[in-house]
Amino acid sequence: MNLINGDQFKILERLKTQGIQSVDAITQWQKKPKTAVRRTLLGLEKKGVIERLLQKSERGRPVLCYKLSPGSKAFFPSKEAEVLNELIQYLMKLGHNSILEDFFSKYWDQRYELVMKRLSERKCQDLSTRLEVLKSVLNEDGFYARSNINKKNDQITLRECHCPIAAVATAVNIPCRLEAKLISRVLNADCTSASPMSAQQKSCVFTFKK
Repeated sequence: MNLINGDQFKILERLKTQGIQSVDAITQWQKKPKTAVRRTLLGLEKKGVIERLLQKSERGRPVLCYKLSPGSKAFFPSKEAEVLNELIQYLMKLGHNSILEDFFSKYWDQRYELVMKRLSERKCQDLSTRLEVLKSVLNEDGFYARSNINKKNDQITLRECHCPIAAVATAVNIPCRLEAKLISRVLNADCTSASPMSAQQKSCVFTFKK
């Protein structure tokens, strides 16, 4: 997944190893013009992999700083997926599919409630707005969702470039099925197809019809 360049990844590594960093600290470390550093940080922020925050300063105004966001996890190797896959296989072997169904039902219900809460704060709640809010919630969990609306045939395509629960989705279709249900509720559209990520397909693709 080539979503960031070399300079951007160096900053991610810096935040991973050093924790919260101010713009000045990153500028001093990179030995580059502050304008170039700010541009790189803004690019990372737009991609949803870092977050800005203000820290109190002993002198004057608060200092602008950055930290990693949950979306950055996709760029750092982890064995969590393998362990999770083993757990899923174990539960299925014991016949506990109902536990998985209950867990992911609650998981997606919580995301639905968050989407609805954020939508309630918007003046406009048309399809584009609902899709925008939905993607923001998904991306906070690291799904890297992208979308397209074909107005000619009223078809909506939602593509997820990264699946943080791929290990589960590979073993059982419960999370994908329930996610499709969530998206249908948010967009008020019927799911016509759902293709999970695989070795041949590098992203999860959902299509919906208004």
